[in-house]
Amino acid sequence: MITERTKNGERFTWPLEGWPKDYVKARVAATRFPGEYLFPGPRGGNARMSVRRYLPGVIRAAGLRYGRKYPDGVTFHTFRHSMASLAINHGVPASTVQRMGNWKSRVMVQRYAHLADEELRKAAAKLANLVGIRNAKKPVQKKKKAGKTGSN
Repeated sequence: MITERTKNGERFTWPLEGWPKDYVKARVAATRFPGEYLFPGPRGGNARMSVRRYLPGVIRAAGLRYGRKYPDGVTFHTFRHSMASLAINHGVPASTVQRMGNWKSRVMVQRYAHLADEELRKAAAKLANLVGIRNAKKPVQKKKKAGKTGSN
């Protein structure tokens, strides 16, 4: 799937596999391209406008708060952040996440990398173990004092 206009102004090819790819193929087959939206909103409208109109209500219906005015508020960007965070925390390389999110620089991806603290802890534990093995000294055994062995 290709998006011609993106936030950063560059054309973007979406990497789709599995059920999302099958779903998009079915939608393409059911549309009258090139004049129809792939994901139209209700009553055939523009999907972007539908997201802006209906997302707040959907988020509230899920029992969450909508908007940036709340520290825990959910916005459309929350889903983008979640994708990047999940990918990084499950071992997807940052360069791949950068391409998936269509970020121009690695710096943008690093905003999500701080969430991969578990990976940092694992790496630190491995290094500590390696250093510990190389620097380990054999345990010093105390010599037994020779006791007096004699008879009175």
